[in-house]
Amino acid sequence: MDSRLEKLLNRWIEDGKVGEPIMTICEIIALVICTVYSIRTNIGKVFFLYISFDFLISIFDYYLMYFSDIPKYQTFAFIYISNALISAVEICVYYYFFFHVLRSVSVKRAMKFLLIAYGFIFAGLMMLKDHKADSYRHISGIIGATEFLFVLFPCLIYYFELFSIKTSEDLLKRPAFWIVTGIFFYSVVSIPYYLIYNFLQTNKYHSVTQLSMYMFYIPFSINFLFLSKAFLCKKLLTI
Repeated sequence: MDSRLEKLLNRWIEDGKVGEPIMTICEIIALVICTVYSIRTNIGKVFFLYISFDFLISIFDYYLMYFSDIPKYQTFAFIYISNALISAVEICVYYYFFFHVLRSVSVKRAMKFLLIAYGFIFAGLMMLKDHKADSYRHISGIIGATEFLFVLFPCLIYYFELFSIKTSEDLLKRPAFWIVTGIFFYSVVSIPYYLIYNFLQTNKYHSVTQLSMYMFYIPFSINFLFLSKAFLCKKLLTI
């Protein structure tokens, strides 16, 4: 085994960060399956770019955390900034998906307003940072929670539209159902995590690593697995 990979695995085990390799494996699975089955469609390409971007950022984060000599506060500042950027990419990808799935014109107008509002919130918060790691952490948490609150809205509308129309088609064979359910679960579990994470870190809560695993890494991993299931349906992702 490559010495760097072995070192990374040992650090994960020693620090109890089992959620990180689980998430990485699930992300690779989603990336491969998307490449094989869904990359030919426009929405498939968008999901491929999103997963690839998140994966590359994660790999670079691992390098900074475990192999780089850069000071820790700079490393964590970069990680929190990259998390905020991923959040921005994420909401754009999910909204692009929902614009193609939802039928209500008024809901789509509301989504445009929410996306613009998110942009202002993102820009405003990033300008408030004071170049300290804890400031970036706090801002990243607010941005992440805001994203998921805004994503919950189209998720709920999707379920309302889905169950208001009678159909004999099996839900488990519909890619959109798997995608929305993964997003919904990930959002509901992660919103409280984003809101309290900075407080827990500031007060040096002893179980923050375990909390991160159950409220971030595991839900994020499940989201990637649900995306993989959607790609395996071998249908248009908007169905």
